[in-house]
Amino acid sequence: ARAEARAGVVPRGAADAIAAAAERLRPDLDELGNATTHVGYPIVGLVQALADACGPDHAHWVHWGATTQDIMDTATVLQVRDARALLRRQLIDLGVMVGGLVRTHRDTPMPGRTHGQHAVPTTFGCKAAGWLAELGRHLDRLDECAPRIQVAQLGGGAGTLASLGADGSTVRRLFAEELGLGTPVPWHSARDGLTEFALLVGLVGATLGKVAREIATLARTEIGEVEEGFLDGRGASSTMPQKRNPILAETITALARLAAHEAGGSYGWMQVDNERAMGEWHLEWDALPRVCIAASAALAHSARLLRELVVNREHMRANLALTGGAINAEAVMMRLAPQVGRQRAHEIVYAAAMLAHDSGSSFLSTLIADAEVRRHVGERELTGLLDASSYLGLAGEFCDQALAEWESRAATDGGLRRRPGSEHPEAVVA
Repeated sequence: ARAEARAGVVPRGAADAIAAAAERLRPDLDELGNATTHVGYPIVGLVQALADACGPDHAHWVHWGATTQDIMDTATVLQVRDARALLRRQLIDLGVMVGGLVRTHRDTPMPGRTHGQHAVPTTFGCKAAGWLAELGRHLDRLDECAPRIQVAQLGGGAGTLASLGADGSTVRRLFAEELGLGTPVPWHSARDGLTEFALLVGLVGATLGKVAREIATLARTEIGEVEEGFLDGRGASSTMPQKRNPILAETITALARLAAHEAGGSYGWMQVDNERAMGEWHLEWDALPRVCIAASAALAHSARLLRELVVNREHMRANLALTGGAINAEAVMMRLAPQVGRQRAHEIVYAAAMLAHDSGSSFLSTLIADAEVRRHVGERELTGLLDASSYLGLAGEFCDQALAEWESRAATDGGLRRRPGSEHPEAVVA
């Protein structure tokens, strides 16, 4: 109404009366519910309630030229704008926390695992650097999508806004200006913006679920490299008194799957016939809030999980030794490769590793027993090659890169100005 008054379509007095009535309007929810059930949409009942609140002199100017979907979609966008801002703040806070893990454990060696088996050594900081980089990309995506999703809807009956005649363009521009939104072509049947947002939020949830599952795996009794912070009774079993279940990780995993499930259904929102949805639109009303709520809850639980996380360096060190140095088999192979060729080096080291595994001998002894190995590498050098801390590659450099990339966002975003690591206490290191 204010936009139409500025465009000279609606009298200023009527616009002021409508705006004032809208501010104080508290519709009877039972009546609104009954009207929604009867009509199928909430707007007709809401428009009637607003018109009644305006009084007879101004009631006929309410809802001038707009259609139900214009109001519903614009309201959804305003909620999405708030949700995006909240999720963004939560992402930033979590990133600062993860950055603390990267910084603290830049040089904390641990087994790298592929296919569930020991692969080569890495550092816990390098693992967390991967999480931090992923969170940073999600932050970028949320920023990049804003101009596409924070847009007003005002297209009238079928997207032509014929109801406002020659004033339509001006009213659309002023309407969006009042709300701080963009003004694209009417998008009654083009749901790609909201679908994009739902999928991006689902991506955030998927990352959090991955991190939670990783922590739950590393917290297994036989691994014990990390554990959730403990409070008396948290994660307790009703029948097994010794249990400390990773309850936060479990909760995050469930929320992540819920967000992904609801977001995946958003593709169905886009398959709209003609100029107005025939049922697909209704899916957004239920699914979009669920996606956002699940992801926001997962972010909140993830912040608590990582803030309280206990990192057990001694268990990491012990697990690195489980294979008797075989976790560094690649290091030996790459040392031999210049002398015998990469493929032959692989064959030699593979044979030594399999012999050590099957016979129970040490990997070092099976290497030394191989004459071809002895021709090129002495025992002292082999011993050094099998030291896990000597084969961390660029793990530290990747930690530094992840931190630098995250901190570089501070140049354009005041919300990132806290230094990563400032919110992660050293006391959680075992």
